Amino acid sequence: MWKYALDHDFAVLTINARDFIELLDVAVHPGLIVLRESGLSRDEQWDRIKPVVEHVKNSGDRDFLVNKLIEITGTGQFEVREIPQPGHGFVSSVVESRPQQLQRDRPMGLAEPHAREFC
Repeated sequence: MWKYALDHDFAVLTINARDFIELLDVAVHPGLIVLRESGLSRDEQWDRIKPVVEHVKNSGDRDFLVNKLIEITGTGQFEVREIPQPGHGFVSSVVESRPQQLQRDRPMGLAEPHAREFC
């Protein structure tokens, strides 16, 4: 799945943090979103993912997810980390989402109508 995402510029959403974070050791990647909670219902997962989708869309940057790891730890609680180069570690900035008006443009590799299908 990761190779397909890299080849087609799709961000990946997963609960498998350990295996996928190890795969970020590439020069450029389309982004990884990790849900750090398990055992959630489909609706509970969407409640945690939706603020991240809104944050990415509200950034106004179609390439916002490029070389980014977003770790979701709760509803409206997530951390955005930039992964600049392989072997150089993480640059981290903690973000708490706040309700904002959504923009119409979709960032590369993230399409809200399909997001629920992966929960």
